[in-house]
Amino acid sequence: MKKINSLNRHKVEDDRQIAMDHRHWRNTDESPRQQTSGCSLRTARTVGFRISVMASSAAEQLPALLLFRVREIDFHAALRERYRVLDFFTSGETLPAFLAAADADADPPRAALIVGGGTRARVDAAFLDAVPSLRFVFNTGAGMDHIDLAECARRGVAVANSGTVYSTDVADHAVGMLLDVLRRVSAAQRFPRRGLSPLLGDYHPLGTKVGGKRVGIIGLGNIGMLIAKRLEAFGCAISYNSRKPKESVSYKYFATVHDLASESDVLVVACALSKETRHVVNRDVLDALGKDGVVINIGRGPIIDEADLVAALGEERIAGAGLDVFEKEPKPSSSASAPTEDTTAGIGATDEVASSQPPKLPSCRHWGWASTPLSSLPIAAEVEWLNHNIPQRIAAPNPNSKLRKAKPKRTHEAIATSLER
Repeated sequence: MKKINSLNRHKVEDDRQIAMDHRHWRNTDESPRQQTSGCSLRTARTVGFRISVMASSAAEQLPALLLFRVREIDFHAALRERYRVLDFFTSGETLPAFLAAADADADPPRAALIVGGGTRARVDAAFLDAVPSLRFVFNTGAGMDHIDLAECARRGVAVANSGTVYSTDVADHAVGMLLDVLRRVSAAQRFPRRGLSPLLGDYHPLGTKVGGKRVGIIGLGNIGMLIAKRLEAFGCAISYNSRKPKESVSYKYFATVHDLASESDVLVVACALSKETRHVVNRDVLDALGKDGVVINIGRGPIIDEADLVAALGEERIAGAGLDVFEKEPKPSSSASAPTEDTTAGIGATDEVASSQPPKLPSCRHWGWASTPLSSLPIAAEVEWLNHNIPQRIAAPNPNSKLRKAKPKRTHEAIATSLER
């Protein structure tokens, strides 16, 4: 009798399992016969259901990662292999609602991946209050003006950026924009599109050569130096403005942007945005540059007072401008480009470099931590390492001082091995 009851109990449990499996398969594209071979229908159903549950459980066990970056298929696919990605742009939520939902998660995120400029997210005290579990912020660009470094350091949140990953591409783009403006390439393209032609008596002014121009660079960092080297090859005379003179270069140094502009034909903005550099290129600087002067901005939009720039272009107090960034992004539709203004939409990076993230980022700079440097590790390994090995905070860290780079104590392979244990 006990044996019969036991068999009946197992039959009831098995029937329940089959019913659950049937409901599961009604929502899938493949039938159990397509999914299995060489086994009974009941066995196939049971195995199929258990595999589904195991896959779901495995996905839930992945560490959560906040993502604030426009959708790129390869980039997102690489992240989703190792993380449970919480994507702000595809969530349809406001930032407060998105962060609140992330914080309420059973396993709240400890890492965030963010890009500056176009995102609506600023990592400040309010952001960190909303997700107190956060321990690491990785910025996929070089500019850090959208991240409150002091607040992150105070709370023990590590911050890293892309370092010099995009430097070569941005320098190439800056030179390309300068060639475009000086030779009036984009303007000449618009000329025939409007049905105009010199054969019909229409006149289009010719451009000027690059060689021999006096180029003043605001911010002689890694990108600024690469721009200088490229323009030297064109025969340009290079000078610069920076926080202090650089002993390693022979270029002429100017203590103020105004003085730099007064001795330049071209002004290239390649510095970071800060309180000191906001609107540093204003009416006075543009007037010092003169009516034949050209401005190129591949830094941050607010470094140039856009209203003053538009007025200078409209009144022909400068000759032209090439802008890859704007004070307000996206650019307002009412802010139409002047004939002497050429614009692009933050395309300093190339597909080759952009698509190499997250698999490999050659170098990163870190603020607020004095533990194992992660400068040569892929972003996925960095996030995963910090998810499991929170380093010790620096006592009274200076968030604006970049930590000394050193050879990582742990290799990527060693980290992967330790995480699998």
